[in-house]
Amino acid sequence: MFIIGDDVNNMIDSKNNNINNNTALIIVDMQNDFCDPNGSLYIPGGELLHSEIISLLDDYNTIIYTQDYHPKNHCSFYDNLNKTPLSNKTLLLYPNKNMEQIRNTVPLFGKVVLENEQPQILWPKHCVQNTWGSELIKQLKPKSNDYIVFKGNKTNIDSYSAFFDNGKNNETPLNNYLKCKNIKKVDIVGLAFDYCVGNTALDAKLLGYETRIISKATKSVSQISDNIMRQKLVSSGIKII
Repeated sequence: MFIIGDDVNNMIDSKNNNINNNTALIIVDMQNDFCDPNGSLYIPGGELLHSEIISLLDDYNTIIYTQDYHPKNHCSFYDNLNKTPLSNKTLLLYPNKNMEQIRNTVPLFGKVVLENEQPQILWPKHCVQNTWGSELIKQLKPKSNDYIVFKGNKTNIDSYSAFFDNGKNNETPLNNYLKCKNIKKVDIVGLAFDYCVGNTALDAKLLGYETRIISKATKSVSQISDNIMRQKLVSSGIKII
């Protein structure tokens, strides 16, 4: 039986080996919609990462898988823009347009500001709960004592990080779990470097973990956002190895 992120009080098991007792491997969002060329938010090269990730598994006693797990009416979906409450700060992003004009003309991957004052990129519908797209790729099979964290499962706010939502209003059980396991360091892999991997790393560092990203086992959405995230990570003292 998997230890699921919402059940942090479940018994915490240990693996039999003793390789990396105080370091956890966090595998971010290796899901069909991101990894499969038929996925709605396919990241080129994502389907090639599983072999690199699998080669790392035996080096860790504590392994965490994260999954985007969005309701179908999630605020990050471009298709939901007409029904998503927006802040008037959105008007500042599109001078000389009213809100109706913005809703009718903002492009896919454009930005808005949600009613809760959080900036939001408008993504294609992806990783919808209980769909093929939200499932982990078939090559990665969590074991019974691996830990699974679902994120982005609230309608009105996104969650790039595996630790918090984007407004840091709600915390997942991940930090609690790592503390129970006496984890001091985290290594992070998966998708995408410039969004969920990077933000998970920034929050891990903020929470006091020695944090590394293993670059051979991650990919970015774009080079521009890759460069921006890389600067943030280096400035925060996070190692990219």
